[in-house]
Amino acid sequence: MIVATLALAAAFAASEPPLPAIARSLPSAPPLAVRFADAPADPPPAAPAKDEWVGVFPSVRINRALKTVEFDGTVAWDFHNADTPRTELELLVCLPMRDKEHESLVLSKAKGTHVHAALLMVGLEPGTPGRLDFSGDGGNQVKRIAPTGPAVSVRFCYQKNGIEATDPAMSWVTDERPERPAPSLVFGGSSIGQMRNPQGDRVTTYNADELGTLIGLCTFGSETIGLTSVVSPDSGLDAPRFIGNNTAIPPADTAVRVRITAEPTTLPAPAAPQQPATRVQ
Repeated sequence: MIVATLALAAAFAASEPPLPAIARSLPSAPPLAVRFADAPADPPPAAPAKDEWVGVFPSVRINRALKTVEFDGTVAWDFHNADTPRTELELLVCLPMRDKEHESLVLSKAKGTHVHAALLMVGLEPGTPGRLDFSGDGGNQVKRIAPTGPAVSVRFCYQKNGIEATDPAMSWVTDERPERPAPSLVFGGSSIGQMRNPQGDRVTTYNADELGTLIGLCTFGSETIGLTSVVSPDSGLDAPRFIGNNTAIPPADTAVRVRITAEPTTLPAPAAPQQPATRVQ
């Protein structure tokens, strides 16, 4: 199913409008007098309109002119509850698989495979997701491997006091250890795994779907889109860094449209300037 979905997306992305007819019958001339060069040409197909949104999967839409993918979600958590004034975040957008709502900004029922396929449809090619390599020094030294892929922006669209508002996703986040330059978001493309289904058969899985990690702040290695800064979700390795910006976030369950737009340049594979970290025992 995963392979079929992505193959369908690739075919969709590569498709073009059918070629125009190159000959027309001209009633005033005999058939032999109709020459190829004299046939009236169809006008070229119009460029896609910037307000043209096409639904491609449940809750997922694309706009090819804007190189943008949009999908539906809701604010995942009550960030205005006086009993929980500080929310430590691991994800910008989660899926309802692993109860990650309490550490995410937005919950979506869109499938990660569908979002991935839609990004292919607007012309993006995935890189590789970030990860933490624990193979050094018996697992005590951790190598941070940054994600690669095309840079994207993520925005949240919602109704605020009856008016359409559009916020950069990172404006809903307080970064307690900000970097200069600020980390970017890239389309790494999740990772592929294997698991057994209820019938006992081994099946291929798109890990963002299985783990609910659609757009990450922390680095799980399974997120479809992730930050170029590699931050472990394990507090024994990295202290919590990303906190919900309560003053910017709407009430819980507010409907949100998540928009992912290609940035004009693609980030190169970054060097690894970060020093290896030691796990806290």
